[in-house]
Amino acid sequence: NAIYVFIGSAFLVSALISILHALAYKGMTVFEGTVTNANLGTQLWLANQYILAVSFVIAPFLIGRNPRRSIFMPLFGAYLILILLSIFWWKNFPVAYVEGSGLTKFKDYSEYIVAIAFLFSAYLFLQKRKSLDSKVIGLFALVAFLFSTSTVLFTFYVGVYGFFNLAGHLIRVATFYAIYLGVVELGWMKPYEFLYRNFKQGEANIWTTE
Repeated sequence: NAIYVFIGSAFLVSALISILHALAYKGMTVFEGTVTNANLGTQLWLANQYILAVSFVIAPFLIGRNPRRSIFMPLFGAYLILILLSIFWWKNFPVAYVEGSGLTKFKDYSEYIVAIAFLFSAYLFLQKRKSLDSKVIGLFALVAFLFSTSTVLFTFYVGVYGFFNLAGHLIRVATFYAIYLGVVELGWMKPYEFLYRNFKQGEANIWTTE
């Protein structure tokens, strides 16, 4: 199913950005200047948010379609290269965090847009509940809702060690478990359920045509 290849490609790129985000977190000494400056980690966080939000809005439209799967990784790879060049090399990515005053307007507005995008994707997934297994649709919608909730929490914190920042990350843990259930356990480890569903749908279509 194209949606699994698409979501998998998105999360591969997201994981790479998340690793950089963790290494750039305030207090780490991997990247020069990040010991006292949390802006780099926040910028990488937003880069990750963008790719996930856009991917979840696009994903429901792939259900029932058969796009060329080979183009997914090149597209996501191009995004990864461009966003990293923007942050690390060109340094034209907008400032997201200012020491002493906290999050910038750009960061807050970006998070609100991302939260709305996740909620919209949850709605789109629910609209496709007749085209894919209801368990998977429900889990994808839940993931989108949890992503939206944690994103809103990330707009409230002032310091990177604050309560809302912690709560947002903890909700992300639950979100990734839901992703595991929807993509790995149901989509990969129990594919026979989907094969049976597709067979029954095809059988019903034949009877309807006749």
